[in-house]
Amino acid sequence: MSVPKTGTYAPLNKTLTITIESADPSDGQIQGTYVHNFTPEGPITVSGKVGGYAWVKNNDGGTGTAPFHINFTASVRPEGSPYCIVDFWNGFYTNDDTIVITGSRSYVKNDGTTQSIGLGTLELYLQS
Repeated sequence: MSVPKTGTYAPLNKTLTITIESADPSDGQIQGTYVHNFTPEGPITVSGKVGGYAWVKNNDGGTGTAPFHINFTASVRPEGSPYCIVDFWNGFYTNDDTIVITGSRSYVKNDGTTQSIGLGTLELYLQS
């Protein structure tokens, strides 16, 4: 395996889905779609560059194989800037095509509402 497999990944509870459309090994950028179903403003969807990844050199001297680092970022600020939500997930991609990530969210609204919360740790499975 030289890059994360393309496809849709989701935890068992389906609160979040990440679709990897392409992963470029030359710069580690992931293009795709990020959907989170539960935010203070309802579901959010972000498409385009949604993440990145980086390999380590394994003990056999090879690179480009799992496990490797992976992260995802989704930022939403609608027209007129009434609020901004930023989700960040950081973790690793495993040998069995599972993504294990821990997340945090910041939320700022124009009425002065603010939040910075932990989103927990999720295992995302490649959907068949």
